[in-house]
Amino acid sequence: SVTCGVGVQQRAVECVYKDEVVDTGYCRDIAQPDRHRSCELIPCPEWEVSPWEQCSVTCGTGYQQRSVQCIYQENRMPAESGACVESKRPKVIRTVYWLGAQKLPVRTKVTIQRRVALGNTPQMCSHRIKYFELQFSPKFQTVKVQLNGKPEAGLM
Repeated sequence: SVTCGVGVQQRAVECVYKDEVVDTGYCRDIAQPDRHRSCELIPCPEWEVSPWEQCSVTCGTGYQQRSVQCIYQENRMPAESGACVESKRPKVIRTVYWLGAQKLPVRTKVTIQRRVALGNTPQMCSHRIKYFELQFSPKFQTVKVQLNGKPEAGLM
């Protein structure tokens, strides 16, 4: 039932008498063989990623790339097209906010409170790096932002 991993084999079971298929009633006193059994093939291939490359810019908003391949883990060979689940393919590119010495991958969900460097436009790439504190309230689905200790509007 599968091309890799654990699956199920099926077979037809028939009542046969003198090389002829007969009504199952003739076989009622005989134990019927299993129609299904589990089987295990080679392990399924998995997505494998390279490290992220350098950022595309040295200041402002840029991106990073990496390679993603579908690999058989047993022999490290590339798998054929469609062997890995496409919906589980890791991202090949990501946006990065670059602040000279610090870079921040863009997050789609904020789940913790922490201080991070803020910078998403080229003009913020001066030596005066600003910081913001972000508090996420899962209960109310709200985000509170403070820039340099003061409430800041229009950041989110």
